[in-house]
Amino acid sequence: MTSYNAAHAFASYALAGQTDKSGAPLLAHAERMAAALSPNLFPYKVVAILHDVLEDSSATLVIRLDSAQISLGSLQLSVTREVGMALQSITRKGDEIYADYIKRVSNNELASEVKTLDLEDHLAHPDSIPASLQRRYWASLKVLQA
Repeated sequence: MTSYNAAHAFASYALAGQTDKSGAPLLAHAERMAAALSPNLFPYKVVAILHDVLEDSSATLVIRLDSAQISLGSLQLSVTREVGMALQSITRKGDEIYADYIKRVSNNELASEVKTLDLEDHLAHPDSIPASLQRRYWASLKVLQA
């Protein structure tokens, strides 16, 4: 099983130099999410630190019968199938309608919990996101927490 430190190192490499809407390092957002989780919630912490990697880098995910593999160039990270399935669920597809995406995320408990943390973290910094996005995030939280 992948350690949190290995997942963090992979995310650091994959998201290097990327910033969020406020100009802060994108990884800082994932680190806040992971830090908010109890250490005994290991799979949640791993999904939290990796949740932007597939969407915001050229990393790819292959899910196997008993495990999953994330690759970025020659760098590879093996994770449990549970983590791989959650990462697949939490990654928005290119032209996917946001409401459809949230519904899909809500079907995976691990992804749903991490996406809830994701939205709550964004909403905790309202100056960095427009009001229209805040409204969408609040509506999405209602779906995820239903």
